[in-house]
Amino acid sequence: MRRNAPASESASAGLPALDAVTLNQFLASLPAGVAMLHDAGNGHTPLRWVEPSELEDPTPYLLDGEFVLTAGLPFRRSVNGAGHDAGTGPGGEVAAAGAAVADAYVRRLVAAGVAALGFGLEPYFDEVPADVLAACRNHGLTLVAVPASIPFAALGLEFSKLLESGNAQVFRQLAETNRHLMRAVLSPRPEHELLAALAQRVPAWAVLVGADGRVRARAGTAVELSTLQPLLKRLLAGSGPRVETEAFDVPGSALVFGHPLRSTRDATLGGLLLGTDKPLTPAQNNVVSSVVGLLELLVRQRTSGSLAPSQLATALLLHPESIAGASTTG
Repeated sequence: MRRNAPASESASAGLPALDAVTLNQFLASLPAGVAMLHDAGNGHTPLRWVEPSELEDPTPYLLDGEFVLTAGLPFRRSVNGAGHDAGTGPGGEVAAAGAAVADAYVRRLVAAGVAALGFGLEPYFDEVPADVLAACRNHGLTLVAVPASIPFAALGLEFSKLLESGNAQVFRQLAETNRHLMRAVLSPRPEHELLAALAQRVPAWAVLVGADGRVRARAGTAVELSTLQPLLKRLLAGSGPRVETEAFDVPGSALVFGHPLRSTRDATLGGLLLGTDKPLTPAQNNVVSSVVGLLELLVRQRTSGSLAPSQLATALLLHPESIAGASTTG
């Protein structure tokens, strides 16, 4: 049994954040014998892990977003006051999980942020207890039945395979993105090419402005610059690492982010504005961080002549973590 772990081990290690396996992706990968009994409509929830547990209260050992597996041992004792093991027939098994026990168990899982419950059939139950199904429906917890022919270990292995495959894909995409950013930095118009590369990989429009508030480069269809003035004013007047945000009732601009471009002495040399309709994924945010870092180094080079574009490309190739962190240093 795992105890609580850091929310993001990769982030604490300085690695790029990775896209997670969602509940829908995991369920779609499982054998046909796994049956959905209640769909709580949270299929897009990222899964952290698949955790077998037969504890009456496993929540102290869980992280949010876990898929909990149980063979029903927490429900095997009768709750009618008899205090003995329930019968083995289907009728006795259904009655074994009393409403109060099932309700309390499911309520605890939901409060702990569990994404779904997988109920294994046999050796304790021939079918999922009706009270467990009712509790999952009442509290909004996705419930699936796992036949005896599918061991819990097989579900854990399937999740690990999906996680490994997804992470490998993210790293391949990041490597390709870094190569594209290197080509952009070495081009005759690096700022314009960087914004174009950003728009190809992130569903957002982008506007680069100088310290005077004038547009230096853009990609995609942005809202009018006059509409962005309050956000731009806060961005250029502030100091230190930060992200200014705004929301507009305009297609493509439900979320607008302002990233400052700072000198080594924390003077604001300009800013990057991004607009999108939905939150970015961890991988997309990693691309944004890289572009912000490169733009910041470019604008420093423009003002001081301290760094040539070829040096930027070399830094990106050999030390990508320093580029991603450029906007938070200085």
